[in-house]
Amino acid sequence: MTVLQPYLRVSRTNGRNTDVETSAAEGRRLITAAAKGKFKLADWLEDFDESGGKLERPGVQEALRRVEAGEVDGIIVASIDRFSRSVQHGLLMIERIHNAGGQFVSLKEGFDTSTAIGRMCMTFVLSIAQLYREQAGEQWFTQKQQAVEDGVYISKLVPFGYRRSKRNRSVENSGVLEVDSKAAAIVQRVFEERERGMSWVALVVLLNKIAPKKDGVWTAPTVRYMVKNRAYLGESRHGDLVNPHAHEPIIERKLFESVQQTKSRVNRKHGSLLAGTLICSGCGRPMTHGPNGGRMFYQCQRVQSSGRCPKPVQIRAEQTDVEVEKLFLAWAHSRVITKTSARDDQVDEATARLEAAERELADYQAMNLISVIGKDAFVEQVRLRAAAVDEARAALRDRTVNDVPLHGFNLIEDWEQIPKDVKRELIAAEMKITVLRASSPGSRAPVGERLDVVWLHERDDQVGVLAP
Repeated sequence: MTVLQPYLRVSRTNGRNTDVETSAAEGRRLITAAAKGKFKLADWLEDFDESGGKLERPGVQEALRRVEAGEVDGIIVASIDRFSRSVQHGLLMIERIHNAGGQFVSLKEGFDTSTAIGRMCMTFVLSIAQLYREQAGEQWFTQKQQAVEDGVYISKLVPFGYRRSKRNRSVENSGVLEVDSKAAAIVQRVFEERERGMSWVALVVLLNKIAPKKDGVWTAPTVRYMVKNRAYLGESRHGDLVNPHAHEPIIERKLFESVQQTKSRVNRKHGSLLAGTLICSGCGRPMTHGPNGGRMFYQCQRVQSSGRCPKPVQIRAEQTDVEVEKLFLAWAHSRVITKTSARDDQVDEATARLEAAERELADYQAMNLISVIGKDAFVEQVRLRAAAVDEARAALRDRTVNDVPLHGFNLIEDWEQIPKDVKRELIAAEMKITVLRASSPGSRAPVGERLDVVWLHERDDQVGVLAP
């Protein structure tokens, strides 16, 4: 007896579990009834939550493999649109079935693909299915356009300084943005400070101090994204669609455009880089910074409440600063190099996530689900998928920056602009530096030979601050 491979496909479920189960059950019933006494059915192959416009569906590909391997004599479906909604893909798959000596049965249309008339009729029906899918795409664009015109902010993440309005909501979690006055004042300050030339690093420090995040920290990339985000001008956009008056702006256009041209001021303040960080080898206490004989030194305080240092040391400040910065940056660079392979893997993973999100959005756009789930639910699902694309694109952008952030900073790019007090904190977080006593009075031993450095995050599993 002829053995046919039964195949079922159910479109995007979007939480419609009851409808999906009903559709699948009806397909099984039709195929089972048609098989009685005529042919034998192999075990079922099914693709759930899959678009008919996709060729690479695991269930249908396995069905084709079985036909080509001679394990079954053909494929049976309840209707042609459950097999494919693409003329090109549908004909390609049926050609593969025929080339393998198999047959294709579509119960609803009653096709006999072994005849020329049957093949012509099948081509016509597949064309109708493709037209149906393309019309769904056109309807999706219309819905997206309407959402933008209504001021809907199509993104999962709400810009800092705004919150979603509970008024005029068309669907859950959508709606226009409204100003959060407290956060908006911080956004205004960030733009003003940036216009005055404050560096990205200094802005990161400022935001982490006055507006700490609940689930993470501010970093230079996120602050850069903030000052480039045109949502602060009152715009809502998605792709080429723009509504310039979607919600209340936080930043005036003049300030916004000025900030886009602003370059960071280079910090040229003098001062102590390592005071309180260097340790005296004689007593184990922090060293201070001060003049001695017309030059600046790091020196032991000698006498403190805990007693007198038995072997106080001092060392020239200028040479020590240069040496420590050189050691710190070399160490950071070596950590970045050791992370290169892992970062490449992260880039590949982020790229795959973005491609998957884009396919998900494109496939959903191609579905005609408005009549099934309603306009509001359809727009909401489009918004969620578009937000997933934006999120994946941002993740990829963060993975492909030129340098790996350290404590939220890009060292190679920003080091000269980082304030000395911030540099001191960064160095102290990674290095414990003890100044050794000179081998003899008046010794001119190189500064590097008098510094005993212990790296506080020496092991790879502890270098979390360098991970992107």
